[in-house]
Amino acid sequence: MLKKKYKILGDSFKQYIPISKNTFAETKTNKITEKNINELIKSFENRTVEIFVYKGHKEDEEREAIGKVVSLEKDNEAIGLYAVIEWFDESIT
Repeated sequence: MLKKKYKILGDSFKQYIPISKNTFAETKTNKITEKNINELIKSFENRTVEIFVYKGHKEDEEREAIGKVVSLEKDNEAIGLYAVIEWFDESIT
């Protein structure tokens, strides 16, 4: 299994509201602080999150785990968050 680190959050993110099943509208930009990053990392301690992919195009179809998030890390260069993902199949990366 291969572990890789990906940046998943920067210093802000846009918030969207649903208009219909597959349509969303942008509302506002939320700023991320160092405190937010620390809270996210702390809340993730002793947990893992599996990453799934659908084999087809519809959400009611079968899905299979392709990896899992094993840890979260602070960005030491700027405000941000990295996820360390363990891929079950190295060909995915």
